[in-house]
Amino acid sequence: QGKQDCLILLEDDVAFLNCPALRQNLNALAMRVANNGSALVKLYAKRTVSGNLLQVANSSVHLVKPVLAPLGTQAQMWNRNSATIFLSKTSKFYQPVDVALQYWWKFGIDLQVVQPRLVRELSNEVGGSIISQAKQLPNIKKLKQEIARPWFRLKLWLQSRLHYYR
Repeated sequence: QGKQDCLILLEDDVAFLNCPALRQNLNALAMRVANNGSALVKLYAKRTVSGNLLQVANSSVHLVKPVLAPLGTQAQMWNRNSATIFLSKTSKFYQPVDVALQYWWKFGIDLQVVQPRLVRELSNEVGGSIISQAKQLPNIKKLKQEIARPWFRLKLWLQSRLHYYR
């Protein structure tokens, strides 16, 4: 019920990078996010993201408005409006949050990615993930999943470009 302008969501297996300008970069991003109608900034992406490059005043990082939003929810900065919009439109989840966010145009959220990233993953250092160990799929289900994956990726790739260039 606080009245903060933005928040940072971190997974439990990440840590901020130890860089001299970290506080300055986070403050500059927070100012930008807080003053943007419905902003969400991913503070981590495994790979370099392509898209429109945006400058951040008083910061040594820049933002990219991605053509295709990267997967992952390791570290994010949301403003109040974007969080409210997202939660109101996803009262029932049927897919992981990072996959839902790849369809940013459905939510009207201004999704951006900070480059270079400000956090690092620690999952291997703290024992790795146990998600895939929980349930082993039968071979036929694995095969169906592997066949469907490229089709899903192609549709997402086409839709992202269509909405990005509009």
